[in-house]
Amino acid sequence: MTVKLKPFPAQDSTALNDLYAQVNQRYCLVHLPVPLPQEETARYLEVIRTGNNAGQPFVCFGIYAEAVLIGKIELTRQDDGDAELDVVIRESETGKGYGTQALGILLKEVYRRGWCRAVYAYVSRDNSHARRMLTHAGFRQMRAFQADVMRWDGGSYRVEPQTGYEYIYYPQN
Repeated sequence: MTVKLKPFPAQDSTALNDLYAQVNQRYCLVHLPVPLPQEETARYLEVIRTGNNAGQPFVCFGIYAEAVLIGKIELTRQDDGDAELDVVIRESETGKGYGTQALGILLKEVYRRGWCRAVYAYVSRDNSHARRMLTHAGFRQMRAFQADVMRWDGGSYRVEPQTGYEYIYYPQN
């Protein structure tokens, strides 16, 4: 099945909550409460709508398979011209190649436009689907990392150490 990227429905907090309710957050570096807090959701949807994430250029697309929203893919460009990738796919749809397809479409477009010079991704050590997706899309595994990340813990966030790998992608010239 082929996926399509379409603008994420930035006016629809229901679509965002539904997506995160069906994501295995065990693999996410930041765990979020579901349903997402109304104020944070409104701020995030405004970031999607405006393409501005705290002063940094931002792009976000919904990943659709047969007209069904199965995930989202986004890039935040940093001051140095590099961008950081985030991909979220419903747990029932992981491991089917949809993320790799979506990533390929996104990378072609942002490099065609000269939107960024390199893309970085940070992946939990045990997220084999994401690691395979990045490798298939042409990313190189760089360094292992350990960072303190936010975990939702029944009413508040707590900080917890997380280990994983940094990946990088440079366009083929």
